[in-house]
Amino acid sequence: MWYISLLLACGESTQPDEKNEKNEKNVVLKVQKHAQPAADDFTNKSFVCCDTEQSHQFLKHYLTLTQAMAADDDSKTKEAVQSLVSFTSTPEFTAFATTEGLQEWVDGPKYWSTLSRKDLQQDFEPASQLMVNFAQKHKTTKSDATTTVIVAYCPMAPGRWLQTESIISNPYYGSEMLTCGVFE
Repeated sequence: MWYISLLLACGESTQPDEKNEKNEKNVVLKVQKHAQPAADDFTNKSFVCCDTEQSHQFLKHYLTLTQAMAADDDSKTKEAVQSLVSFTSTPEFTAFATTEGLQEWVDGPKYWSTLSRKDLQQDFEPASQLMVNFAQKHKTTKSDATTTVIVAYCPMAPGRWLQTESIISNPYYGSEMLTCGVFE
């Protein structure tokens, strides 16, 4: 009789097959626990954003927030939200947001300032998807005031976000599932 051991792990197991007390061979199934990007995805799928200084400043505020959320840093998350409130409350940004279809980014940071980091992580997906769409719209080849970003996706959230690193840094789950996701 064959016994099957199911090993759930983020990566593959290197454990050898073992024999049980009845001298029957146990089979170890190798199962990847969550989505992971391919090694060359960042190089092949990243792009440069943004084509205007205002777009670039908006992206920088967004990236600061997502990095703080991924790091489970409550203090830096609050600071990033407060910075976003200041940035998005200006008449210039309000006009910009109206033109770009980013109204959620005018009102969202004010609401987010009342939330815990965990609540913000659960509520963040619609605004993050708007930012992904915005960044893709504002791709550029200009070298001044630009940042190389990549779209990441977590099927568990489900949600997309932008990041600048080649290793997944999931803002929706932070340390609970920091590297869960793929690059698109």
